[in-house]
Amino acid sequence: MKAYLFSWNPDNWPFDERFDHIEEIRITGSTKQRWSVAAYKQVQPGDRAFIVKVGKTFGRQGVFGSGKIVSWPFLSPHWQDKKRMVERVIIEFDTLIDPETQKILPVDIIKKEILRHQVWMPEHSGIKINSDALKELEKLWADFIGTSLQGTGKPSTLPVYYEGNPYQINLTRYERDPKAREDCLSYHGYNCTVCEFNFKNVYGKNFIHIHHKEELSHSKKMKPIDPVKDLCPVCPNCHAMLHSQRPTMLVEELREIIEIQKRNAN
Repeated sequence: MKAYLFSWNPDNWPFDERFDHIEEIRITGSTKQRWSVAAYKQVQPGDRAFIVKVGKTFGRQGVFGSGKIVSWPFLSPHWQDKKRMVERVIIEFDTLIDPETQKILPVDIIKKEILRHQVWMPEHSGIKINSDALKELEKLWADFIGTSLQGTGKPSTLPVYYEGNPYQINLTRYERDPKAREDCLSYHGYNCTVCEFNFKNVYGKNFIHIHHKEELSHSKKMKPIDPVKDLCPVCPNCHAMLHSQRPTMLVEELREIIEIQKRNAN
């Protein structure tokens, strides 16, 4: 299998939608995002993809995502200059970590552990990873996912399992207006509507998900959204529980469950 190393530089592009992608992986197991590719003459659907964070923002540099390429290269407007066209592919991510708030696999460790000649901080996104380096990177990445992300800090004593045999699926995503999110937060604030948890009070930084009280997939078409009545801020835990059943649980239902648990605990 061929593999390619894509890059993200938050100094140039904030990639704020990463939070939605991370949430989608948690709910569905995967998420798709288009990415510019320098080696567009070589990539094919099914090729392996890794994404590395470069630049100075957040102060850390390293691999924070993996997946596979699920499209042929295509021309798309540059995010800064709509008149300029660049080659892109669609990547289906199976793992995506937030470099701002979570540990990522540092480039320094990759360079130390993988001695094969390979560029790990590419100037252009979407360069080929040589086959020898890929084998070592896959093992290093699997070990990192299995230990560091669990917060143990210790080598795993469990057996290693191999996953990632490529297959292609179609996934429909529903467009969201970032201004609706801003207006929702402006009105409701950053407390979770369900449990009232506030990230800034605990971690010193605002962070919250925005929940659609009626799933966008129900309407099957564009519809007006009232950011005050139709949206509400929820923490990731409550958001996951709201979507843990079909149809989606009501905010009031989940709030009542929490209250019952509190009463039983007392």
